[in-house]
Amino acid sequence: MTDSKLLCAVIQTVSGADLEQNLAAAAESINDASVAGAKLILLPENFAFMGLRDTDKLALMEEPGSGPIQDFLAEQATRHGIWLLGGSIPLRATDGRCFASLLVYDAQGVVQARYDKIHLFDVDLAGGESYRESATIAPGAKPVLVDSPWGG
Repeated sequence: MTDSKLLCAVIQTVSGADLEQNLAAAAESINDASVAGAKLILLPENFAFMGLRDTDKLALMEEPGSGPIQDFLAEQATRHGIWLLGGSIPLRATDGRCFASLLVYDAQGVVQARYDKIHLFDVDLAGGESYRESATIAPGAKPVLVDSPWGG
C-alpha cells in the first residue's frame, strides 16, 4: 500500500441522449471530487448515455481500447491523477449486442480492469409490459478483482 488513507467519491448523474453534454457534466463532477481530495472516483451505470430506446446505445458501441467514452475516461484519470471507474460503457460484443462494461483506469489513464455486467435485467410485468436488457446487452462471464495502490 502506498497510502494509509483513501478518499473516494461516488458520483451520481442524470444522463440523457446527448453524449457530449453527459461527458461535460461528468467532467465537472470529477473535477469537483478531485479538488476535494478524492483519489478514487466512481461513475454510475449509463453515466455517458441514456437513450430514448434500448437500441440507441448500439449506435455508440466502442471497440475495447478505442472510442470517445474510453478516451474521455483515460484523459480524466490522467488529468486529475486519480483512479477512475466508468460505469457501463457499451463495448462491442461478437453477436451484434454490446457489453455493459465497467472500466477501471489508473492515474496514468491505463485500463487496469474490465468488468462486463453479468446479471441482466429482464422482467415481465402485469398487463403484458416487459423489459429485456438482454435484447441489446450480452452478459459478462465472471466477476473481476483489481490490484490498486490501496491494496487488494
